[in-house]
Amino acid sequence: MNSIDKARNRDDLINEILLTLYKNRETVAVLVEGPDDIEFFEKVFKKLENVVYFESLSGCEGLYELLKEPDLDSRRIIAVRDKDYTDPADPEKYPPRMFAYDDCAMELMILHHPYIQETLRDCYALKQESFPLDMMRHIAPFSLLRQKNARNEWGIAFQEKCDGRGGYPIHAKTKPAPNAKKPVPDIEEVFKLYEKDYPELNGQYEVCQADSKALADDALWDITNGHDICRALGSVSSLSSGSLGEVGYRKLMFFIYRFEDFQSTRLYGALSAYRLSNGKRPFASS
Repeated sequence: MNSIDKARNRDDLINEILLTLYKNRETVAVLVEGPDDIEFFEKVFKKLENVVYFESLSGCEGLYELLKEPDLDSRRIIAVRDKDYTDPADPEKYPPRMFAYDDCAMELMILHHPYIQETLRDCYALKQESFPLDMMRHIAPFSLLRQKNARNEWGIAFQEKCDGRGGYPIHAKTKPAPNAKKPVPDIEEVFKLYEKDYPELNGQYEVCQADSKALADDALWDITNGHDICRALGSVSSLSSGSLGEVGYRKLMFFIYRFEDFQSTRLYGALSAYRLSNGKRPFASS
């Protein structure tokens, strides 16, 4: 983010959206939570014309604020958000023109596709059929902490409590995952890092650890944070230059993901239905 981006306020963003739509009556504005979402959509819709993406200034809440803005009350303005921990997590409950990724976050929707899982297994010679569920279950206690924070409004400001390379703390004492070449992230240590700032979390690791054991596999897709899974998998996946880290792993998934993979998602179906309801042709293949 450069100095101009930092100086831009809500009115600047609204004016930029309106100006973009005014210049071309065919343009559609897609509002998203962050730069990773823009990179994702530019990848899957790389040949789709007259679509411009705008990043919210305040995450998901900023998307809701923009859709409520009277000047932005247009069928040509839509928003896409992470499903996160909404209760009920039902996209049909969202306001008009708001859409959500299939799973907890965009990264989980990508990772949920069998082709992506198979390709990532081949990339790192992984044999376990439970990938990526094994890692999702391993970090599940922390996923539950995020869910509790959202639903109980605890006010925990989650930061990148990592080892400086975009990964979770990893220690020799941790047990390797089946067939893994590296030790898995130490999630108990992550809890301890947060307890330094939030003493009231003392004992939450044991609670979340016990609760996570009762989770069905399907539930993991609804609670796993996108940053968390990329950080965890990036910590144990490496190139000759070292661990991929969160950013590297996300870029790897973007590189593998194809337009036809996106076509199998509920989000694609919802966006296509919206497009057709407004007199537009179905999405062309990229």
